[in-house]
Amino acid sequence: MRYSDLSEEFEVDGSLRDIYVLNTSVSDWNRLLQLTPDLGGFAYFCDGEEAPLPTDANLLFGDFNHSHLLRFSLGRPTINTHFFVEDEIEFDLDPSEITSQSDLDLVLDFFARIGRGIGRDIRITPENASDVVYLHYSAKQETWQRPNRL
Repeated sequence: MRYSDLSEEFEVDGSLRDIYVLNTSVSDWNRLLQLTPDLGGFAYFCDGEEAPLPTDANLLFGDFNHSHLLRFSLGRPTINTHFFVEDEIEFDLDPSEITSQSDLDLVLDFFARIGRGIGRDIRITPENASDVVYLHYSAKQETWQRPNRL
């Protein structure tokens, strides 16, 4: 994927880009937690305070009294996931942090590693619009595609 071809998808418009893994289960979340140390710089926060990374997502989804955030730092791009629901893994990304080919390559490689690691497809979408796919990663084909090329 070329950064110059994706100007509309990463246009800074005040909203985030969401990255989804759909139809997941707690076991998919657990695989993500297991992969996390190998994905690069990360920090886990409970109620805004840095804490050790949990090893079992069941503990997070059963804890309604605290907020949970997993943040990945890829250099300039920062990726967040909030453990909202068991049946989808949702990450967010500020498009203003994607300003070059190298930034885009970092993000796409990061999510391809997750897709391969949990064996699931991934989609990049506008904020809160999981059905409007900007980019799609096929875990089976191990490739990124734009929707008009699916």
